[in-house]
Amino acid sequence: MTDEELDMEEWADWLGETSLSREEPPLRDERMLEGSRMTDRADAHAHIARVLGFPPGEGLELGELEELLGELGPTSLLLCDPQDLLPGDPDYRDALLEVFRRASLDNPLFFFRVEERPF
Repeated sequence: MTDEELDMEEWADWLGETSLSREEPPLRDERMLEGSRMTDRADAHAHIARVLGFPPGEGLELGELEELLGELGPTSLLLCDPQDLLPGDPDYRDALLEVFRRASLDNPLFFFRVEERPF
């Protein structure tokens, strides 16, 4: 056996091991919430339902929303312009963000992040 054949054999073994042991991250469905479209509770829940494709009338309360988020498949949710989210209801805003935070911890397929747009 030549050195070249040995190298190719080792390379093939290495490729086989890595392809079996490597787990590809799931593809995520990318969605975006806009804080400016969520100025009161009704608008917030309607926008969330529309963006995430929930059936009409579902997810209108925080507990129900958390259950629905827990059932989502691979989803990445971005909240843009958080400073515009529920400006007159800071307690509810904090509770809503906590629901998203808990859901992202409980559901390994759901990823949530907040980002301010630079413009």
